[in-house]
Amino acid sequence: MGSYRLSGRERAFCEQYLLTLNATRAYMSVYGTGYDTAGAAASRLLSKEKIQQELARQRAARATLPVTAQDIVQQCLRVLGADVTDYFEQGTDGRWTLKADLTQCDTSVIQELNVSGTGGARVKLMSKDAAMKLLKEIIIGSQVTVNTPGAPCASVYQSVMDGLTVDELRALAAAGRAAAGDC
Repeated sequence: MGSYRLSGRERAFCEQYLLTLNATRAYMSVYGTGYDTAGAAASRLLSKEKIQQELARQRAARATLPVTAQDIVQQCLRVLGADVTDYFEQGTDGRWTLKADLTQCDTSVIQELNVSGTGGARVKLMSKDAAMKLLKEIIIGSQVTVNTPGAPCASVYQSVMDGLTVDELRALAAAGRAAAGDC
């Protein structure tokens, strides 16, 4: 058992868990399972010693900077891709209501959620303009200062693009062209 190495998915689960601090959501994201399966499976994963060691290793690597540049880019891309209709469903009567099960939705982009006693709901998403502005600054390569509550300021440079997937780089390039008006 001493030679056991984490699989790529187990490592990705650890990364997602540290981003969301939600084991079920992290498991669903990495393994593509439903909510019911993910809860029990995530709990089993978290009980493994090697997973705990990997989480400790990743936490230590992030200890000097609570938010990485890649985290910022990924969150900006989530904000840009979010649509308020992801959180509502249209009934047979044509009325829109808040989805009963938001576990399949990315709630990290919700800035405000108000549900009234009469069944009405209001969802305010994070600002796409602010996300676009931040991505534009990153793509251009200028220094961006990020203020994280309870943490020191961190400077983000053009090296933020290191480690991004091809699809993420394409999305960044498209976002940069759109922001610059070069569509």
